Amino acid sequence: MSVKRGNLRADTVVKNYWRSNEQFADFFNAVLFDGEQVIKPDELIPVITIVVYYGEKSWDGAASLHEMLNIPKTMESFVNDYKMHLVEARKNDLKLHNINNQDLFNLLEIILDKSAKWNVIREKAINYARKHEVEKSVIMTVAGAANCKMDYNMMEKKGDADMCTVFEETRKEGVAQGLAEGEAKGIIETGYEFGLSEDDILTRLQKKLNISLQKAQEYLSMFGKQTVQSGQFLLRRRKPTEKMVYICKNRRP
Repeated sequence: MSVKRGNLRADTVVKNYWRSNEQFADFFNAVLFDGEQVIKPDELIPVITIVVYYGEKSWDGAASLHEMLNIPKTMESFVNDYKMHLVEARKNDLKLHNINNQDLFNLLEIILDKSAKWNVIREKAINYARKHEVEKSVIMTVAGAANCKMDYNMMEKKGDADMCTVFEETRKEGVAQGLAEGEAKGIIETGYEFGLSEDDILTRLQKKLNISLQKAQEYLSMFGKQTVQSGQFLLRRRKPTEKMVYICKNRRP
Protein backbone atom coordinates (compact mmCIF):
# COMPACT_ATOMS: atom_id res chain seq x y z
CA MET A 1 0.00 0.00 0.00
CA SER A 2 1.45 3.34 -0.98
CA VAL A 3 1.80 5.86 1.82
CA LYS A 4 1.63 9.58 1.19
CA ARG A 5 4.81 11.27 2.40
CA GLY A 6 4.55 14.77 3.75
CA ASN A 7 5.96 16.52 6.78
CA LEU A 8 6.62 13.49 8.98
CA ARG A 9 5.79 13.76 12.67
CA ALA A 10 5.91 11.19 15.47
CA ASP A 11 2.21 10.30 15.23
CA THR A 12 2.38 10.15 11.41
CA VAL A 13 5.25 7.66 11.54
CA VAL A 14 3.29 5.37 13.88
CA LYS A 15 0.16 5.54 11.70
CA ASN A 16 2.20 4.78 8.59
CA TYR A 17 3.60 1.66 10.24
CA TRP A 18 0.15 0.23 10.99
CA ARG A 19 -0.98 0.80 7.39
CA SER A 20 0.76 -2.47 6.51
CA ASN A 21 -1.95 -5.15 6.31
CA GLU A 22 0.52 -7.88 7.32
CA GLN A 23 1.64 -6.06 10.47
CA PHE A 24 -1.90 -4.93 11.28
CA ALA A 25 -3.45 -8.42 10.89
CA ASP A 26 -0.66 -10.07 12.89
CA PHE A 27 -1.16 -7.60 15.76
CA PHE A 28 -4.94 -8.12 15.88
CA ASN A 29 -4.52 -11.91 15.80
CA ALA A 30 -2.10 -11.67 18.74
CA VAL A 31 -4.51 -9.53 20.78
CA LEU A 32 -7.80 -11.24 19.94
CA PHE A 33 -6.95 -14.84 19.06
CA ASP A 34 -3.82 -15.63 21.09
CA GLY A 35 -1.66 -15.59 17.97
CA GLU A 36 -3.83 -17.90 15.85
CA GLN A 37 -3.89 -16.60 12.29
CA VAL A 38 -7.65 -16.01 12.07
CA ILE A 39 -7.61 -12.60 10.39
CA LYS A 40 -5.97 -12.65 6.96
CA PRO A 41 -4.10 -9.57 5.72
CA ASP A 42 -6.18 -9.49 2.53
CA GLU A 43 -9.50 -9.96 4.35
CA LEU A 44 -9.47 -7.09 6.85
CA ILE A 45 -12.84 -5.81 8.07
CA PRO A 46 -12.59 -2.58 10.14
CA VAL A 47 -15.10 -3.39 12.90
CA ILE A 48 -12.92 -3.95 15.99
CA THR A 49 -11.05 -1.25 17.90
CA ILE A 50 -7.83 -1.87 19.81
CA VAL A 51 -6.20 0.84 21.91
CA VAL A 52 -2.39 0.79 22.05
CA TYR A 53 -1.03 2.68 25.05
CA TYR A 54 2.55 3.89 24.56
CA GLY A 55 2.95 5.47 28.00
CA GLU A 56 5.79 4.82 30.42
CA LYS A 57 3.49 4.15 33.39
CA SER A 58 0.80 1.50 33.78
CA TRP A 59 -2.60 2.38 32.31
CA ASP A 60 -4.80 3.81 35.07
CA GLY A 61 -7.69 5.10 32.95
CA ALA A 62 -11.09 3.62 32.16
CA ALA A 63 -11.14 0.20 30.51
CA SER A 64 -14.85 -0.18 29.81
CA LEU A 65 -17.84 1.88 28.72
CA HIS A 66 -19.33 1.89 32.22
CA GLU A 67 -16.10 3.31 33.65
CA MET A 68 -15.90 5.97 30.94
CA LEU A 69 -19.48 7.17 31.42
CA ASN A 70 -19.57 6.78 35.21
CA ILE A 71 -23.02 5.16 34.99
CA PRO A 72 -25.05 4.94 38.24
CA LYS A 73 -25.49 1.41 39.64
CA THR A 74 -29.24 1.57 39.07
CA MET A 75 -28.68 2.16 35.34
CA GLU A 76 -25.83 -0.27 34.66
CA SER A 77 -28.10 -3.20 33.71
CA PHE A 78 -29.67 -1.13 30.92
CA VAL A 79 -26.38 -0.15 29.25
CA ASN A 80 -24.09 -2.67 27.55
CA ASP A 81 -20.65 -2.59 29.13
CA TYR A 82 -18.24 -2.73 26.21
CA LYS A 83 -14.74 -3.67 27.30
CA MET A 84 -11.77 -1.86 25.81
CA HIS A 85 -9.19 -3.97 23.98
CA LEU A 86 -6.16 -2.34 25.59
CA VAL A 87 -2.53 -3.16 24.85
CA GLU A 88 0.27 -1.60 26.88
CA ALA A 89 3.32 -1.29 24.65
CA ARG A 90 5.67 -1.25 27.64
CA LYS A 91 4.67 -4.73 28.83
CA ASN A 92 2.53 -7.41 27.19
CA ASP A 93 2.48 -11.12 26.35
CA LEU A 94 1.30 -10.90 22.74
CA LYS A 95 2.04 -13.92 20.55
CA LEU A 96 3.22 -12.12 17.44
CA HIS A 97 4.43 -13.84 14.27
CA ASN A 98 5.38 -10.84 12.14
CA ILE A 99 9.09 -10.11 12.68
CA ASN A 100 8.62 -6.34 12.48
CA ASN A 101 5.91 -6.45 15.15
CA GLN A 102 8.11 -8.58 17.40
CA ASP A 103 10.97 -6.10 17.03
CA LEU A 104 8.63 -3.14 17.53
CA PHE A 105 7.23 -4.28 20.88
CA ASN A 106 10.55 -5.68 22.12
CA LEU A 107 12.21 -2.32 21.48
CA LEU A 108 9.32 -0.40 23.03
CA GLU A 109 9.60 -2.55 26.16
CA ILE A 110 13.26 -1.56 26.38
CA ILE A 111 12.73 2.14 25.62
CA LEU A 112 9.76 2.58 27.98
CA ASP A 113 11.42 0.85 30.94
CA LYS A 114 12.00 3.83 33.21
CA SER A 115 13.24 1.64 36.06
CA ALA A 116 16.55 1.34 34.20
CA LYS A 117 19.14 4.07 33.76
CA TRP A 118 19.11 5.94 30.45
CA ASN A 119 22.58 4.77 29.38
CA VAL A 120 21.54 1.14 30.02
CA ILE A 121 18.34 1.62 27.98
CA ARG A 122 20.33 3.20 25.16
CA GLU A 123 22.88 0.37 25.06
CA LYS A 124 20.22 -2.38 25.18
CA ALA A 125 18.13 -0.78 22.42
CA ILE A 126 21.12 -0.24 20.12
CA ASN A 127 22.43 -3.77 20.68
CA TYR A 128 19.00 -5.31 20.08
CA ALA A 129 18.47 -3.39 16.84
CA ARG A 130 21.90 -4.35 15.52
CA LYS A 131 21.66 -8.01 16.54
CA HIS A 132 18.23 -8.46 14.95
CA GLU A 133 18.92 -6.16 11.98
CA VAL A 134 15.74 -4.21 12.70
CA GLU A 135 14.23 -2.41 9.71
CA LYS A 136 14.33 1.37 9.55
CA SER A 137 10.51 1.61 9.44
CA VAL A 138 10.37 -0.20 12.80
CA ILE A 139 13.05 2.02 14.32
CA MET A 140 11.20 5.13 13.17
CA THR A 141 7.95 3.78 14.61
CA VAL A 142 9.63 3.10 17.95
CA ALA A 143 10.92 6.68 17.99
CA GLY A 144 7.48 8.01 17.04
CA ALA A 145 5.62 5.90 19.61
CA ALA A 146 8.05 7.03 22.31
CA ASN A 147 7.48 10.62 21.08
CA CYS A 148 11.17 11.24 20.45
CA LYS A 149 11.85 14.82 19.36
CA MET A 150 13.72 14.53 16.08
CA ASP A 151 13.60 15.26 12.36
CA TYR A 152 11.65 12.30 10.93
CA ASN A 153 11.92 13.60 7.37
CA MET A 154 15.70 13.55 7.66
CA MET A 155 15.65 10.03 9.07
CA GLU A 156 13.28 8.86 6.32
CA LYS A 157 15.79 9.98 3.69
CA LYS A 158 18.80 8.59 5.53
CA GLY A 159 19.75 5.16 4.19
CA ASP A 160 21.56 3.72 7.22
CA ALA A 161 19.40 5.00 10.07
CA ASP A 162 19.50 2.82 13.20
CA MET A 163 18.77 3.10 16.92
CA CYS A 164 22.06 4.91 17.41
CA THR A 165 20.79 7.54 14.96
CA VAL A 166 17.59 7.90 16.98
CA PHE A 167 19.43 8.58 20.24
CA GLU A 168 21.91 10.96 18.58
CA GLU A 169 19.24 12.96 16.76
CA THR A 170 17.06 13.04 19.89
CA ARG A 171 20.02 14.39 21.87
CA LYS A 172 20.72 17.07 19.24
CA GLU A 173 17.07 18.05 19.09
CA GLY A 174 16.94 18.20 22.87
CA VAL A 175 19.96 20.49 23.02
CA ALA A 176 18.55 22.74 20.29
CA GLN A 177 15.14 22.81 21.95
CA GLY A 178 16.71 23.61 25.31
CA LEU A 179 18.65 26.54 23.82
CA ALA A 180 15.53 27.89 22.08
CA GLU A 181 13.44 27.56 25.23
CA GLY A 182 16.13 29.29 27.28
CA GLU A 183 16.26 32.20 24.83
CA ALA A 184 12.46 32.41 24.75
CA LYS A 185 12.28 32.49 28.54
CA GLY A 186 14.80 35.33 28.63
CA ILE A 187 12.80 37.36 26.09
CA ILE A 188 9.59 36.83 28.05
CA GLU A 189 11.15 37.74 31.40
CA THR A 190 12.72 40.88 29.92
CA GLY A 191 9.41 41.83 28.34
CA TYR A 192 7.59 41.61 31.65
CA GLU A 193 10.36 43.54 33.42
CA PHE A 194 9.92 46.43 30.98
CA GLY A 195 6.13 46.31 31.21
CA LEU A 196 5.52 45.14 27.64
CA SER A 197 2.11 43.81 26.71
CA GLU A 198 1.73 40.14 25.80
CA ASP A 199 1.16 41.13 22.17
CA ASP A 200 4.48 42.98 22.14
CA ILE A 201 6.22 40.01 23.77
CA LEU A 202 4.76 37.67 21.16
CA THR A 203 6.02 39.95 18.40
CA ARG A 204 9.52 40.01 19.91
CA LEU A 205 9.54 36.22 20.22
CA GLN A 206 8.61 35.80 16.56
CA LYS A 207 11.25 38.27 15.35
CA LYS A 208 14.09 37.19 17.64
CA LEU A 209 13.60 33.42 17.25
CA ASN A 210 12.14 33.42 13.73
CA ILE A 211 9.16 31.33 14.83
CA SER A 212 5.43 31.26 14.11
CA LEU A 213 2.81 33.01 16.21
CA GLN A 214 1.57 29.63 17.43
CA LYS A 215 5.04 28.64 18.67
CA ALA A 216 5.47 32.04 20.32
CA GLN A 217 2.14 31.55 22.11
CA GLU A 218 3.32 28.13 23.31
CA TYR A 219 6.45 29.70 24.81
CA LEU A 220 4.43 32.48 26.43
CA SER A 221 2.03 29.93 27.90
CA MET A 222 4.97 27.86 29.11
CA PHE A 223 7.08 30.60 30.69
CA GLY A 224 4.72 33.55 31.13
CA LYS A 225 2.96 32.13 34.16
CA GLN A 226 6.28 31.05 35.68
CA THR A 227 7.60 34.58 35.34
CA VAL A 228 4.53 36.13 36.92
CA GLN A 229 4.41 33.60 39.75
CA SER A 230 8.12 33.88 40.51
CA GLY A 231 7.98 37.56 41.36
CA GLN A 232 6.07 40.19 43.30
CA PHE A 233 4.74 43.07 41.25
CA LEU A 234 3.71 46.59 42.20
CA LEU A 235 2.11 48.75 39.52
CA ARG A 236 0.54 52.15 40.06
CA ARG A 237 -1.14 54.57 37.70
CA ARG A 238 1.10 57.27 36.23
CA LYS A 239 0.64 60.97 36.76
CA PRO A 240 1.46 63.28 33.82
CA THR A 241 4.95 63.99 35.16
CA GLU A 242 5.63 60.60 36.65
CA LYS A 243 7.04 57.42 35.19
CA MET A 244 5.38 54.09 35.88
CA VAL A 245 6.93 52.28 38.81
CA TYR A 246 7.55 48.55 38.32
CA ILE A 247 9.07 46.43 41.03
CA CYS A 248 9.87 42.76 40.57
CA LYS A 249 11.57 40.73 43.24
CA ASN A 250 12.43 37.22 42.14
CA ARG A 251 11.79 34.43 44.59
CA ARG A 252 14.11 31.50 44.60
CA PRO A 253 12.44 28.08 44.99
